[in-house]
Amino acid sequence: MSVLKLSALKGLFKDVVSDQVSYVNAPLLAEERGIGVELVTDPYCESFRNVTVDRDDERKGSGFRSRAP
Repeated sequence: MSVLKLSALKGLFKDVVSDQVSYVNAPLLAEERGIGVELVTDPYCESFRNVTVDRDDERKGSGFRSRAP
């Protein structure tokens, strides 16, 4: 799992669960809750050199997407 995915999950859960969230247990917390993470990259971005967008995509079910070119 990439650093971006781990960071996104850790940030997602830090204020939601009562246990301490780490980079180690964040994927386990996601799995227990049925949350999937998808990293989508795009080599072309007209306005920015680096862009990261995190979003919840409810249309595909319970999911969290991280997007970075």
